[in-house]
Amino acid sequence: MRRALAITVPVAVLAVLNLGLLAFAAADRSWVAVGVALIYGPLANLIAATILFFWSCRVGTLGGTRAGRAGLLLLLACAAIVVDFLVVGSLGLHGC
Repeated sequence: MRRALAITVPVAVLAVLNLGLLAFAAADRSWVAVGVALIYGPLANLIAATILFFWSCRVGTLGGTRAGRAGLLLLLACAAIVVDFLVVGSLGLHGC
């Protein structure tokens, strides 16, 4: 149960964070959306991955080494960054 929680919490946190970022980008569809794809999204995801790494070390539920936990969380954050970039790019942005 603890191991399932250890995977579910980071995925849920990153999903909620990225859904909020994408909603913000979709509402604007201009330079703010580009900022979400290139600056704010990657920064928010890497900060969230860092916080989740320290949470997982504190709770100790992911198992394995710290490098393994860091790698998993960094992989999740990078995947979220790529998905954000692709979704924002497909929004039909305008330059106004």
